[in-house]
Order: sequence, then C-alpha cells, then structure tokens
Amino acid sequence: MKTRVLIADDHEVVRKCLGLVLIGLDDLELAGEASDGEQAVAMYDKVKPDVVLMDMVMPSMDGVTAIQKIRERHPQAKIIVLTAFDSDDLARRALHAGALGYLNKDVTADELLQAIRGAQSSGHCGDKGR
Repeated sequence: MKTRVLIADDHEVVRKCLGLVLIGLDDLELAGEASDGEQAVAMYDKVKPDVVLMDMVMPSMDGVTAIQKIRERHPQAKIIVLTAFDSDDLARRALHAGALGYLNKDVTADELLQAIRGAQSSGHCGDKGR
C-alpha cells in the first residue's frame, strides 16, 4: 500500500517538482496539492493523506495555523514542514502546533523521502526533524 502525500506550498513549481519526485516510486504517491493553508485544511479533509508536506509562509492562512486546524480535526495527522525559512521561532511554533519535523527546502530528495517514510512508518522524521 502506498503512502499518500499532500503537498501544501504557494509556489506551483515547488508543488509540481515535488509531485514529480513522488511519481514512479513504488511506495509513495501524490494525494493532492494545495496552494495555501486554507486549501491544505480543506484538501486534508477531502483526501485524508498519510503525510502532509507543509510550507510555512503562504497567503490566506500560514502553515502554523493550517497545522493547528488539521491536527484539531485529525489528531493523527502526520505533517512535515518543508520551507525556505530557516527560523528557530517558526520551527518551534510548527512543532508546537503538531508538526513531526521541520525541513529546509535545501534538503536532498533522498533526505525528504526518508522523512516522509519515517513519518508514515514510525511517526517521526529522522535526523532532519528539529
């Protein structure tokens, strides 16, 4: 059974590239895409993904708020932050809201895939999670 991943990022090229990374993998698949936090919450309710990759800075609803709303409705949600902002404050807020890990977008594809698989299998993201 494949791990279904929801990608929430306001940059379309990031969403599409991450989706391309998932295509062709035997154990992962794209469950959906969201361009802001509000869409991420609605899409989570609709597709019930196994893991969410959540950006932090997005229009209409930021990543921290989206994490809080998803986790309020779905306490079992497995959310990994994937962002360009390397901020201890944002990381603390995201982890406090319920994210399993906080990754910077400069991670390698292998590190990202390891974090997704780790979140799904054991509920933690491995070494890169803060």
